Amino acid sequence: MSQLTPVTDQHASQGVGLQLERNLSLTPFAGRLQQDIETAVTAALKLGSGVRVQARPRLDKSSKDIGAALAITLHLSSRQLSLEIQEPRALLCASDSAEDQVLASELSTRLARAGDAQIQAIWDAVKAQRPFRGMVDKMFRFILHSPPYRMGILRLGFRCNQDCHVCWQDREWPEPPIEIYYTWIDEIAASGIDELCLSGGEPTLRKDLTDIIRYGAKEKGMRVHLQTNAIMLRREKYTQSLLDAGLTALLVSLHATVPEVSDEITRSPGTFKRTIEGIEMALQCGLKVELNCLPEMTNRDVLDQYGDFVVERFVEPFPDNPIWSVMFTHPCRYYDDADWKAKQAPYDLIADGLITSTKTLEAAGVTNSTLLRCGFPPCLFKKNPEIVGFSPKQEIEFRDLNDRMFVDACAGCAVRDRCPGIRKEYVEAFGDRGIAPFEVAPENPIEYRDTHLSMFM
Repeated sequence: MSQLTPVTDQHASQGVGLQLERNLSLTPFAGRLQQDIETAVTAALKLGSGVRVQARPRLDKSSKDIGAALAITLHLSSRQLSLEIQEPRALLCASDSAEDQVLASELSTRLARAGDAQIQAIWDAVKAQRPFRGMVDKMFRFILHSPPYRMGILRLGFRCNQDCHVCWQDREWPEPPIEIYYTWIDEIAASGIDELCLSGGEPTLRKDLTDIIRYGAKEKGMRVHLQTNAIMLRREKYTQSLLDAGLTALLVSLHATVPEVSDEITRSPGTFKRTIEGIEMALQCGLKVELNCLPEMTNRDVLDQYGDFVVERFVEPFPDNPIWSVMFTHPCRYYDDADWKAKQAPYDLIADGLITSTKTLEAAGVTNSTLLRCGFPPCLFKKNPEIVGFSPKQEIEFRDLNDRMFVDACAGCAVRDRCPGIRKEYVEAFGDRGIAPFEVAPENPIEYRDTHLSMFM
């Protein structure tokens, strides 16, 4: 097959993990499952090293499961050849091209003559990938770059004791074997990163969480913190066990401080009280705590109460260890796209509530984060720019803004070089609504300081 010629390493890497993780030498998992299928196909068809193979298990629409068929694309020197392999060893070609039919016939002969072990390797690889179809390694682990530091983030599965509509995850997604998480911790630590965030789902549902924390903190010398809803932390013995294992800090999801509104967002009635108790226990035990709130239509009418509640419950009663900071996060896509479209709030409907709570928090000495990677454009705070921490100019150059953009109204903004931009999905929904560019840059603006970084200083 003289037309099967080499391709570049760049092409060969596509579809087999994220370049970011490859650069950091993190072992692929979902990417490896995909690669195993393609390697098995390459062996069975006796393809040369110069052929790039892409294989995608067919989805049985009636059962919504992967059927016993593989869609194959061979990247040749001058064109692509699309085929289908049906279990166990039938090869089909839909092309009417005579040249394609000749190549397909030769490949069909090779498949028919392949050893039973080679054929079995294809379908074993398909079976192994089946639970993880459509998933990529970034769903399980990634590196957060926020100069001057980096943080490794591991998602320890997707189970949760709440069902927040603001979440982007499917609660039935599977998780990799525990061994790969330890491998990733080893690799993250070896790369020089000393921050480790354990997330989920809800990581406190894992019985082995203390072991994972202990390994990162005690064995690898990392500063470990947890993203959680804090429900499980209301038990002092449990919280103390995490602290003893080496846990340093928490990022707690608290999207409203009114029980009915919080329960509407979490779709888990009664859990608001448990979350509050968990936060209080964490503060009592000495953990540093940051709160995360996603402003949207469900909580927009109570955003102005958020700051008062935090000060009354988590600052004044804990003078030796008050709440560290509050992060107001711009929602990204929800798992249910219809939910996202229905519940997103235009900037002009949430600006006043955010300003009120931010001023209250600042007055109480609580750091707040409303901008930068996960936040809002500074023009939401145009009425009170003195309470907003603007991003250092040099950080804009390093930030990954693939999910951000600017609109025409941003063109003449005096602080555009200090702005993280607008989420693309917001622009899709609302265009330039609520965008009010600065004609003149504020005098002596607060310099933004990343709250995650300052938690560990």
